[in-house]
Amino acid sequence: MAGVYAFSLLISGWFQQIEEMSVRLMAASNICLFFSFLILYFQNVNSDKLILRVGSLFFVFLTLYNIKDPGNYLENKNKIKPQMAKFSHKKYLYNDEKNKVTTTIYYFPIIDKTLKYPHTNNQKGKLKESIAGTINPQIKWLKYDTVQDRSKVLYTSQLKL
Repeated sequence: MAGVYAFSLLISGWFQQIEEMSVRLMAASNICLFFSFLILYFQNVNSDKLILRVGSLFFVFLTLYNIKDPGNYLENKNKIKPQMAKFSHKKYLYNDEKNKVTTTIYYFPIIDKTLKYPHTNNQKGKLKESIAGTINPQIKWLKYDTVQDRSKVLYTSQLKL
């Protein structure tokens, strides 16, 4: 079972290119935790409602956590998809916005503190790169800008969100 899941995870990551591995692994832990609690629930006393409630809590919380980003992804994809038609001749994709870091500021009123956190999967350049990769899967991603013919390279700064 673990081997099938690992293989599916790699294939899914190869074709989709939209999210981090931690989110994919959390989805698996979500299913495993829920069904583990269900198995324990039905093996033991049927009147033990606490196990079912904890399993359901994990299932609901982690499911909601996993689906919070796709709406944002689909909204951004709808903005980028019309732009990709004029870049259909590009063979390479390079994220030239790596230095532009988007930080999220969290404020905790009880202790009157703020926390600045740069989410790795919410950086503008990375989002554009991921979405462009799903729209045109034949485009090759570049880690470094080493292609001599710049007309073959689609830079993420050319895409607008």
